[in-house]
Formats: sequence, structure tokens, C-alpha cells
Amino acid sequence: MHIFNTEYSHADVMRRSNNVSSLYYARRVLFTEGSAENTRAIEIKTAGGLHLLLNCSRCLDILELNYKGVNMGYLTNNGVNANSHQPNVNPAQDFNNYWIGGMLTTGGLRSIGEVRELDGEVFPKHGYIGTIPADQTSITVDDEKITVSGVVRQTALRSYTLELHRTITIPVDGATVHIHDSVVNNTLHDEPLFLLYHINFGFPFLDKGLALEIPEAQIEKIVPANAFSEEKLAQRLTITDPQDNVPATVYGYLTKGGMMRVEMKNRRLGMRAFVRYNADALPVLNEWNSMLSENYVLGIEPATSLLRGRETELKEKACPIIKPYDALSFDVEIGFADL
Repeated sequence: MHIFNTEYSHADVMRRSNNVSSLYYARRVLFTEGSAENTRAIEIKTAGGLHLLLNCSRCLDILELNYKGVNMGYLTNNGVNANSHQPNVNPAQDFNNYWIGGMLTTGGLRSIGEVRELDGEVFPKHGYIGTIPADQTSITVDDEKITVSGVVRQTALRSYTLELHRTITIPVDGATVHIHDSVVNNTLHDEPLFLLYHINFGFPFLDKGLALEIPEAQIEKIVPANAFSEEKLAQRLTITDPQDNVPATVYGYLTKGGMMRVEMKNRRLGMRAFVRYNADALPVLNEWNSMLSENYVLGIEPATSLLRGRETELKEKACPIIKPYDALSFDVEIGFADL
């Protein structure tokens, strides 16, 4: 085990700390009051300085994440709430009232992007999957890693059954989170798949001067989401102080495939973060650059497609298709280190 630049054997660790929970652990947490009441979570700490909460009540997403005591993620002013998974939610109206943000929110599985209606079905902003509680959650801790797994089912009677099987692996002495997802189509027909890893960086890691590095050599084309984003194209990698009444910019990077690594460096804090994934499976990188006061966040968002909505992506055959009773797999890694 590697702790603060020193290698220790298992015996070395036991001689120094006979209860490894002082160094690393994974334990279940239940919120008991306010809008977060009944939210189920898993709290994880590593000997490498990582401390995070996985939200079992929402797709096993990453609710909070600190590295060496510094907040890395973005929590909206809605805070933690357990009331999003309701059959009577009007997705066209309620997204801004229930969206948590967090270090990671999963989007999909049948749409990503803004609210759209197609053939009488409403597809909410970034889909339903991120609001659905995980089932069959399990935790395993050994001398090398912490493993958490669960299943999230998105279904509709006489229509579709999609399952997201998620496994999260974290080294006990490290500061990386590896997410392996397998999306299964348990229906008799082909099912288009939309999947978005909405990874959100916030203050104090996000601050003026943060260096954002996207490997230009792996980018085929940049697609601004709107006229304002196109106007600000040259400043797409710039992180400023918060500004009042300034719209966010959104860009879709069409990649050339292969292993993709996006890196952020905060030299003032002496810390860096990275997002690493296989762009063959997730060919689009969406960047949400919001320098707006009180909504100050940088979204690094690997995805199966742009955020134009289900109808457009289907027309352009720009999303993957899962065959009946088949599955597609995805791997994303989020990591943190000192500069």
C-alpha cells in the first residue's frame, strides 16, 4: 500500500493501525431530515485522500467528492433531495427544481439534452436514469480496492426494459474512481441508447485560472450548441471569475475515438483532475462552461451523442443501437492528484 509517498506492506500497516477503517472504508449512510430524508448513500474514504458519497437513491451517481479536504464537485442550490423519482413529475417543468448536480450525474437512457416530445412521449432533460434508485447494491472492501455495484432499471409497460449494471472500483490507497457500466436491452426490439456522464467540477477546485486541457489532436469537429457559444468559441477553455447574468456556453467535441483524457490543473491549490474514457464507445465530449454567479460550474461530459435530442440523433443515425437481449459496455475514470 502506497501512503504519502511511502510503500507499506500489509504487515507494516497492521503494526501501525490495527483497524484499517482509520485509513479507508466504505459504509452505508441514510439521510434523516429535510428534503434529503430517506436518501441512501455509501460513504467512501481512501488512504490516498479521496472522500466521496455515492447516491444509491439516484443511479449510484457521485453525490460529493473531496480530494485531500478540497471540494471538487458541484452541488446545486437544490441540495440533496430524495423526491425526484415520482411518477407524476412533469419533466418539462421540474428539472430545475430537483437537479442535484453532484460530482457525477448520469443522463439517459432513451434521451439526453433538452426536453423533447416525440410520438406522444415526453423525453425529459437528460432522461430519467439519473433519478432512479439503484437496486441490488453491494460493497466489497479488500486490501487493494473498494468495489460498489448495483443495478438501475428504466422500464415502461409494453414498451421497453433497460438495465444499467454499474460497478465502481476505487483503490484503497489511491484517488481514482473507475466506473464500468453495462447497459442491457431486455426487450424484443432494437433500442437506441443515449448515455451521458455529466461530470461537474466546482469551487474551490474550479476557480479563475484553472487550466482546462482537451487534446485537440483527437478532435474532428467542434459543434457550439447555440449562437452565444459560437461567439465565444475562442474562449471555450477559459475559466474566469464568476460573472453576473452571463449565459453558459456548451460545446460538443466530435472525437476521433481511442482513449481520451481531459485534464484540469489548479496551480494555486497544487492539484489536478482528469477524466479518462474510451471515445470509441463515447464519441462525443460535451463541455458545459458556466461562469455564471451562483451557478459556477464546469461540466466535462463524455456521451454517446450530441445534446440535440432523440429525434435529431435518430434521424442522423448518430446514436448506438442495442440489439434485443444484448448489452453495450462503457468505462470512465475520474482521477485526482497533486501537481
